Amino acid sequence: MSIDSPPGFRSSHARVFGRRPSDGVVVWIGVDCLTDAISEVDETAVVLIGPSTGRSIRADCGSAQTDQVWQGGRMIDGPAALEAVVRHAVELEGDYTDIEPTITALAACGDTTLVSRLNEALDRFLDEENFYGRDLIAGILAGIQGAAALPTLLRASARDLGDDQDSLSAEIIDLLYADKAASRLTAIEFAADEAPALRRAGVWALGFVAEAQDADLLATAATDNDPEIRSIAIGSIMNPAADDRGFHVLVLGLRVPDPQVRVSAVRRLGYTGRTKAVMRLVALAAD
Repeated sequence: MSIDSPPGFRSSHARVFGRRPSDGVVVWIGVDCLTDAISEVDETAVVLIGPSTGRSIRADCGSAQTDQVWQGGRMIDGPAALEAVVRHAVELEGDYTDIEPTITALAACGDTTLVSRLNEALDRFLDEENFYGRDLIAGILAGIQGAAALPTLLRASARDLGDDQDSLSAEIIDLLYADKAASRLTAIEFAADEAPALRRAGVWALGFVAEAQDADLLATAATDNDPEIRSIAIGSIMNPAADDRGFHVLVLGLRVPDPQVRVSAVRRLGYTGRTKAVMRLVALAAD
């Protein structure tokens, strides 16, 4: 969330924590304010910025409300809320609906000071192979950091915890579409990594945001030593119905012994609608 600091606050010392659900007000916690600009406001004051008027209203708070975010119209402590989420994921304490308001508040809070703690929690859940905890933390990171969380989430997706990664993939896809230009560069970087698992994540991500100039990269990935990367790359080839080179990459995929790669090539060729594709598929059926 990018909003100018409220009157009376040094921009480097004001911290935004999100919008209050009840009325959409953006809530700032002042760390160091200019008392000569706003008299009577001290370092623990909150300034509320109206969602439409942009006018500031002074509201006194106690010092205990530093590092807090709004949840359901009340203030909660950010670090304590994160601890509650971690505890819930570790101990499976209560239902998801019990912790959901806290997760929603954290994801919307904009408090980047929580990122290091979130990364620690994410690493813990990855090491413990706790995909439920991984998904909860990933959602909060995506909410707080936006597209900047993409590298972290892609690395998390590269760790196989034995689940289908549906929730994590959905978070990543949302980030990819939120900033396609920046996400494309991140995906390209991962697609060129030496580690197969990271290359795999990069090629998959690139498939959502690829541009015409990425055709060579995808064609190269379609010949990767890792069959899963080859399969993903073939599934990401752009417009093979009109592009002869892309079509040729799919045809080559039919010759690969790995069944996963061949199935991916068959599916893409079938959707091209090209006569040559029918001929190739008929030949394959007779093989």
